[in-house]
Amino acid sequence: MTELAMAWNNEQLEIIRNQIAPGCTPSELALFAQVCQRTQLDPFSRQVYAIKRGNRMSIQTSIDGFRLIAERTGTYAGQLGPFWCGDDGVWREVWLSDTPPSAAKVGVLRKDWSEPLWAVARFSSYNQNQGLWQRMPDLMIAKVAESLALRRAFPAEMSGLYTAEEMDQASSHQTFTQNAPRATETRNMGIVETIESEAVVVDAETGEIVETVETVPNDVATSAQLRMIQAKGRALGLSQDELRAIGTEAFGVSSSKELTKQQASYFIDLLVQREEARQSA
Repeated sequence: MTELAMAWNNEQLEIIRNQIAPGCTPSELALFAQVCQRTQLDPFSRQVYAIKRGNRMSIQTSIDGFRLIAERTGTYAGQLGPFWCGDDGVWREVWLSDTPPSAAKVGVLRKDWSEPLWAVARFSSYNQNQGLWQRMPDLMIAKVAESLALRRAFPAEMSGLYTAEEMDQASSHQTFTQNAPRATETRNMGIVETIESEAVVVDAETGEIVETVETVPNDVATSAQLRMIQAKGRALGLSQDELRAIGTEAFGVSSSKELTKQQASYFIDLLVQREEARQSA
């Protein structure tokens, strides 16, 4: 039984192909099905969907999908914020200015943590200057900050998942390593943890941005991910040519070294599911 057959019946699959994941190849649909099963998100409720950009597919979730995953963990204890700041770096509970905020931050609480995890997203890194980004800039950048915070607070459940607001910038920047989003997370100690292409130092007491440090983008698949792909491929008896064919059809790459971290994560999940299906057969 294929991944698609296990996920949806024929009628549902037709809707997926035409409405939710148009233009996707069979391998990409199989990958999408695996992600839906792993996250338990419903594509028919628009909690998760596939977007084709050029020859590559990206799987995106709605912010409601992120919240649902967090709630299902049993350790999610709510949020603080969102808060917004202008160029002065002073955080506010409500953004009333007609000028877009410079940044937004959200703190995620967990029942097994004594302090919140904060994530900060800069407006200039995600702004698309069109659509909702023009009409509701404060809401859009707050969604990005919330997405960053939730994913970092629940990495086991959300690793490799991104919301549409985070991925909007990919529409105009196909090369993620050169135009990666800039954001950071903070715990409560004045902190610095680099998330993508910029690290932001935040004062633990005031929540104000103290310093901004440019860093080298790191969106390429890790060596550990590449080794895992090779190991799973060998376990399934796949040749290098067969692995390469899967990567080319699903992600439009000619070598696994061209995969992003997100794509490598999906690739591994797909191979793991195939391995489990073989063992249970």
